[in-house]
Amino acid sequence: MKVGSSELYLLKDGSFKLDGGTLFGQVPKELWGGVVKSDTRNRVTLGLNVLLIKNGNKNILIDAGAGNKYSDVMLDRYGLKGNKTQRALKKIGITSNDIDIVILTHLHFDHAGGLTKSNRSGILVPTFPNARHIIQESAWQHAVNPNERSSASFLREDFQILADLGLVDLIKGDHEVYRGINILKTDGHSRGHQIVEIGNRTRKVVFLGDLIPTPHHLTLPWISSLDQDPEITLRYKRYFIEQAEKEGWLMLFSHGYKERAGTLIRQGGKPLLKAESLGDDEL
Repeated sequence: MKVGSSELYLLKDGSFKLDGGTLFGQVPKELWGGVVKSDTRNRVTLGLNVLLIKNGNKNILIDAGAGNKYSDVMLDRYGLKGNKTQRALKKIGITSNDIDIVILTHLHFDHAGGLTKSNRSGILVPTFPNARHIIQESAWQHAVNPNERSSASFLREDFQILADLGLVDLIKGDHEVYRGINILKTDGHSRGHQIVEIGNRTRKVVFLGDLIPTPHHLTLPWISSLDQDPEITLRYKRYFIEQAEKEGWLMLFSHGYKERAGTLIRQGGKPLLKAESLGDDEL
């Protein structure tokens, strides 16, 4: 998909499962169970989506997928089926060595696990060795110094080696990566959470991270119990949903499974997703 001077490819890294109560927070199952199915362990299947932006001679990745460094316990708990980003990149004709920038919406394992891998000697190495890794300073501090509530979401082996090798660029607040590619700090879901806007006045695309992780979360009160500050999430959700509807933004969902992208329409006073495909660029 062409947007301004950028080519966009929405990649499927795989899928995982999360407890429905965790995913929808204060919303009772009587409500969320009417729109999404759960398995016998009350888990909902979610996508693991990664965005590749080709801008001139630069290759930019937003998030890195879950990777494959997990224990049997983690694989069972979350039903992880991931690590397909490399295969998708190969179909486009590039390798992990060709990635110039990786933008992390945040450092939870389902977004950052693919940043590192074990080489043939079992040594942990960067997956994208030639890339600068852009993250909010507050997000980095939150990940390396988590509290009891958030510690299970961060795995040091996903990102510490990147800092040790000098591959991390910490930013504070909103940031222009290149013309037409902008990072916006939202907090809410986790400290220093950020989303990415691509495009211009004619066409705008927004990769939402976990601000609005799935189309089901377009309903304002539907906020994950994992969110550090749901009031901040609510404020930014309201703003971006209003803007997306008003200006016809294409919204990309980090954890959309069957529906991963779309624009908004208003029905019965509520925003609903009109699903769209990125066509041949959706891998």
